[in-house]
Amino acid sequence: MYSVGEKFTFDTQKGEILFTVIGDVFIKNKEYLITESEEGLTKVFYFNNAEEIIESITDIKESKKLVKEWQDEYYGTINEVDLWEEDYEEEYIEKRHEEVLKDEEEEADINEDLDSYIDNLVSGN
Repeated sequence: MYSVGEKFTFDTQKGEILFTVIGDVFIKNKEYLITESEEGLTKVFYFNNAEEIIESITDIKESKKLVKEWQDEYYGTINEVDLWEEDYEEEYIEKRHEEVLKDEEEEADINEDLDSYIDNLVSGN
């Protein structure tokens, strides 16, 4: 089990990337880690506690759904406790939402570049 603030490295096509756990969500007895890279990229991983395996969630829709679930759960708690002033909270949530959208757009661009590269590789260009 990973706790908020813990760090781990994950091998990607770009090499090892360091991620920090910023939250977790448990759905149907599965633990999903909401993480952020040093560059600010939000990424979701499935963590198999029994086998201590971390798997990247590559499905963008599933990833969005899990981040939204985490945000609803996390921010819902803050609303109940009323720790922040409303204006600041809304501004913070909006800023984080914009950052997640930007990250998703960048990830989509990378996927398009990868598809183009594979197409060129297959066609011999």
